[in-house]
Amino acid sequence: MQAGEEARARAAASQRGDQDAQLERMQEQAQKQKEMEEQKRVMVRQVLEPEALERLHRVGLVKPEKQMQIEGVILNMVQSGPRRGASARTPSSSCPPIMFSCLFAST
Repeated sequence: MQAGEEARARAAASQRGDQDAQLERMQEQAQKQKEMEEQKRVMVRQVLEPEALERLHRVGLVKPEKQMQIEGVILNMVQSGPRRGASARTPSSSCPPIMFSCLFAST
């Protein structure tokens, strides 16, 4: 009878260990997600003029999914670099802030 109890205790301890590991992985993922969101906010702040940033925040109050969509478009534009015929400056270092009023026209 003791052998059976020991086996159950080991199985329970193993299950708790698995649950702890899963919880730790979930916490790490949540932390990474927060860091990515903060990095995204910083990048958006760097490229938008204050008026555009204010409008984006107002859009987010009413339609958070629309704000996320617009931020994604902005970040894609920044990451894709200058268009054909544009100067060879890198977006992160020397491009001036951008006024994305055309993105907000439909809101």
